[in-house]
Amino acid sequence: MYLVSSSATATRILGTSWNLWQAAGNTQYSVSGANVLIVDDNELTISKLIKANGGGVQFPATQVPSANANTLDDYKEGTWTPIDSSGASLVLSGASGVYTKIGRLVTVSGVFTFPSNGSGANIAIGGLPYTAAANSTGSMLQGTANTGDMLLIPAGTSTLYIYTASLARRTNANYASVAVYMSASYII
Repeated sequence: MYLVSSSATATRILGTSWNLWQAAGNTQYSVSGANVLIVDDNELTISKLIKANGGGVQFPATQVPSANANTLDDYKEGTWTPIDSSGASLVLSGASGVYTKIGRLVTVSGVFTFPSNGSGANIAIGGLPYTAAANSTGSMLQGTANTGDMLLIPAGTSTLYIYTASLARRTNANYASVAVYMSASYII
């Protein structure tokens, strides 16, 4: 950050000309045409588009939450591992997934294959990286059988269920040897 005297005129900051610097307490501000720049002890306010030419916007490793619902205060990317949470102790082969979290919105994708010895227990895939705040749906694409099935992530869980188009729960046996490619977005 550059310190500029409150009486400075025609000051250039990173190639931008700012004129008419004025002081009001701990705040320095400038108006140059339609541009407005305000700098105080806690924030920088700019009335135009901010361009991140140096490699992007970086968020801290640990979120610093804002009480303002309209403040973007978190971004993360990571991996997650789909696991059987049906109680049948199944081992899903090739299980892997990735996620992106932007504020309260989490988007996950994953792939996993059910074993050939599926049980009669309802499908429950755990391991999602965050707990859903509300019921959310997702989509799947699998190579065989069960066309039209859908995903549901119930509120208060980090688990997804698979349903038929008529909203009946699918069992592990319904998906014996089936590879699932899925994606979903949900609010936390």
